Amino acid sequence: MLSIISMLLTTCNSMGREVVSASPTQHHVLNCTILDSSKVLRVFGGKRCVFFPDGSHLSGSNKNLIFYKPDMTVKWKKEIDTHHQLNLGIDNKKILVMSSSVHFDKKIKKRFDHFIVYDFDGNVLKSMDFFDFKDPLIKLSSAGRSGATTISSDMLFHVGRDVKFEFSHANSFYEIDNNVLSYKNTVFSKGNYIINIKNLAVVIVVNAELNKILWSIPYTKFKDNLNDIHDVQMQSNGKILIYNNNASVKKNESFSTIEEIEPLTGKKNILFKDNPPQNFNSFYCCGGVQRL
Repeated sequence: MLSIISMLLTTCNSMGREVVSASPTQHHVLNCTILDSSKVLRVFGGKRCVFFPDGSHLSGSNKNLIFYKPDMTVKWKKEIDTHHQLNLGIDNKKILVMSSSVHFDKKIKKRFDHFIVYDFDGNVLKSMDFFDFKDPLIKLSSAGRSGATTISSDMLFHVGRDVKFEFSHANSFYEIDNNVLSYKNTVFSKGNYIINIKNLAVVIVVNAELNKILWSIPYTKFKDNLNDIHDVQMQSNGKILIYNNNASVKKNESFSTIEEIEPLTGKKNILFKDNPPQNFNSFYCCGGVQRL
């Protein structure tokens, strides 16, 4: 049950705000499966989905991204991999996709994160390939992070088994909405993007055009270092909401927490920790949260 709860929290990120606010019943989405409190209502294809009020939906997998009309005919299809999550822009008119690219870096074939923003007709509005930003990202990362970690097993399905390393392993990509901090620091202005890069252990903010890194904070700057965080979002209160997959630093004591970070100080506040803590725990690769 706990793993199901964790995944339900994760897939809340994949649901458009319109769906959440307009839904007349308490249905849940688990990956691309619609459930009520007791049974599976319908299973759709793909690993992650976004459902729209008119009955159309977006489906992403490690092979493609497909926009389906309400009658399940294909509106458009992209032969790209998607990973971790699909999100909508703050206007609910843009699709934020996390994908991959493969490049040789210092004669080593590596996977890089590739971020793409589409409109609802499948047109690319903007994109960012971390290959083009590898040098500044290394400088911004936490100490000891080289940008050449062994690729995780789940990513092999995205890029092929001949790729042994990955430069980056981002796990969340959100557009920043209005927030109180933006009045003090324009870095956090509406329309910029916040990205969490797990294996470089750094959170960055990128400009609205996705072509410039504006700000960063390595995990080492957080009060009480975080081990493995997912789903990093800027909230209206100006604090960063995170899902801390592995909040314990002790062996054989794994548990998860939901926390807030003050971006300019690194101070953190635990919003949720179960009692005992091990009752709330998700696998290190997974988990997420959405403030309702």
